[in-house]
Amino acid sequence: MSIKSIMMLSVFSASVALSTQARAGTIDLGEAAFYGAIAGPNTHSMQFSNATYNGNVATDNSATTAGGNYVQFSSGTINGNFSFVGTAQTNLGSGTLNGGKVANDANVASAYNTIASLSSTFAAQSGTSFSGSGALNATSGTLDGTGSYVFTVSASNFLNGGALTITGGATDSVVINVTGNNNVQLKNLLNLTGGITSDNVFINILGIGQQIGGNTNMGVVNGVIVGLNDKFNIDSTTIDGRIIGGDSSDFQLVSHFVLNAPPSPPNQVSGVPEPSTWAMMLLGFAGIGFTAYRRKDKMALHAA
Repeated sequence: MSIKSIMMLSVFSASVALSTQARAGTIDLGEAAFYGAIAGPNTHSMQFSNATYNGNVATDNSATTAGGNYVQFSSGTINGNFSFVGTAQTNLGSGTLNGGKVANDANVASAYNTIASLSSTFAAQSGTSFSGSGALNATSGTLDGTGSYVFTVSASNFLNGGALTITGGATDSVVINVTGNNNVQLKNLLNLTGGITSDNVFINILGIGQQIGGNTNMGVVNGVIVGLNDKFNIDSTTIDGRIIGGDSSDFQLVSHFVLNAPPSPPNQVSGVPEPSTWAMMLLGFAGIGFTAYRRKDKMALHAA
């Protein structure tokens, strides 16, 4: 293949990479993509019992102490690390932690702040109203400036009338603003079809001082469950996604609760470049090819 052909191919590939990235409506969770559950800075305690947590767990409460009992992990299993934004608690309880304790983890604050910023941004959007259950096509929502499709539903109706099934593609993202100062009960399933992932379904619960509970008993609720000003008290529910928030009450995920967090982004674990980095690399190769091509032309002219 000639240098000119390589140069043209590199430019084309870089253009495709950049345009694909620009079209993608995925939600950038930042450091939050490393955690399955994050308790907010004002939570009174974290209570885990008789449950399974597949993913890293963290607290953004900076008042933890080595000898304290902020974390009350009486039974169950955490298959991941337990991170503290401040001092790591020496004894978490009788539960099984199949990972390490991480003290003074600055990523926790960054993760929580990213989610808080997203929550505020999405809350300001005027979404398309829906019933809170039934079938929901991702692209029928109101498209916002970030490329997400925004919906709105009252807290009393969300997952109340039956299961909710969201259909969307792998690069579609859905935001559901759950409005009104009422309790939210995750008592029915939230299914995903068509390739849309749980990290691209942002459940933005906007109540203040209410309770987020759940008791689906069978099946799964998919999505990033965000309630920055409400109490979490969830049992007998399986979440495929993440849980972030909590008010000044206890943060309770107990009694046959199961959390299956998506794996951490492979590009940030193994050092694989982001799509934009690949694109810039391709453009760089194109530039090298162009320089070599020009040099070859000049040498040909001098030889003539």
